[in-house]
Amino acid sequence: MLREGEKVNLIELTERYVDNFNKKNMSSLELMIHEEATLVDPENTFSGKEKIVEELNRLLSHEEIMLDAVEIYNDVQQETTFLEFKIRIDDLMLKGIDAIKWKDNKIYKLTAYVNEDNYQE
Repeated sequence: MLREGEKVNLIELTERYVDNFNKKNMSSLELMIHEEATLVDPENTFSGKEKIVEELNRLLSHEEIMLDAVEIYNDVQQETTFLEFKIRIDDLMLKGIDAIKWKDNKIYKLTAYVNEDNYQE
């Protein structure tokens, strides 16, 4: 667990997010989300930690869901990581990029850019 004010590598935080997502570890995911966070996906915007946790619970309720981090890029000056990903949700397979803005080592804004075309492995 991070102590208040302690800085960590943002790529490591992003890897931790992916790991907790894939393990469906909601308690750990919830700790990673800033109280004033915003989640933007192609169809919706969720403001505040409570709404984001609700959406993550809904998403992780799928029987088969796997987030594959293809590459993680880091903009240290902007405290932002860019997660290039592939995600499988049941029979749907998508590619995209998450732009994750960090504040106090927590997700402050996550914007998901998703290629809506189902891809084949």
